[in-house]
Amino acid sequence: MKTTLELITPEKAFEMLKMNTANRHISKVTINFYADQMEKGEWKTTSQGIAISDDNKIIDGQHRLMAIVKSKIPQNMYVTRGLDYEEVFAVYDTGKNRTAGDVLSIKGVKNASSNAAALKIYVGLKRKHKSIRHGSSNKWLKLSNKELMDIYMSQKKSFDNIDDYVLKGISATTKIIPNSIILGISYYLVIEKNHDIDKVRSFFIQLINGKSVENETINVLRNKIIETRLKGDNFRKQDHLVYIKKTWNSYINDKELTKFYISALDRERDFI
Repeated sequence: MKTTLELITPEKAFEMLKMNTANRHISKVTINFYADQMEKGEWKTTSQGIAISDDNKIIDGQHRLMAIVKSKIPQNMYVTRGLDYEEVFAVYDTGKNRTAGDVLSIKGVKNASSNAAALKIYVGLKRKHKSIRHGSSNKWLKLSNKELMDIYMSQKKSFDNIDDYVLKGISATTKIIPNSIILGISYYLVIEKNHDIDKVRSFFIQLINGKSVENETINVLRNKIIETRLKGDNFRKQDHLVYIKKTWNSYINDKELTKFYISALDRERDFI
């Protein structure tokens, strides 16, 4: 790894950006802000510059380079070369913080932001109920971007298969539950609870589409969500999880509820 202070001209910035094959989505707001600073002479050289991997991929600095191209004003910047891309990308500190979705997108994950949120739900359910079973704290742990990417890569095939299959046939126009919640619960039910993926998919199709419903509890929850939305309110994520859990458990046990009452015990129970 070597760091040098270099004059980055618009032409040089353009050539460096050609290496930008696997970075996060660009933010026009960030580019315009940086370019405006450069045009006003307010841009300052700091320790935060351009980071390039040992295989010539840009790890950090794409927005700064694009701002130089946009402003057409050369800037002195520190350039660090020879970094290990896979090791550094997920944890690199940047002016515009890299999200978990940004990190997953470099692995070619479709709908990366939604899937990142789904993975957090999956891990949260897994850790929460494991801690309850062992009598320890049930506080959900915060995941770093690198931890999330490692979890995804450890079971990439399983996550991708569930993602591709479960959402098929679910109406996009009447989506009453976010994809992240559908997938996060599906990951947990299939991978951790060993439920058949067809059973899980059927449950969510009934809940979202409201067709061929096999258990009245599904209709009760569906109507509750729709009525709540019509009033201009929304369920919190945790409420969604609890209500779906109670509905799923009724569905699996072949029990039907005509109304919901969520107790403290319901909140601590695991998915069957």
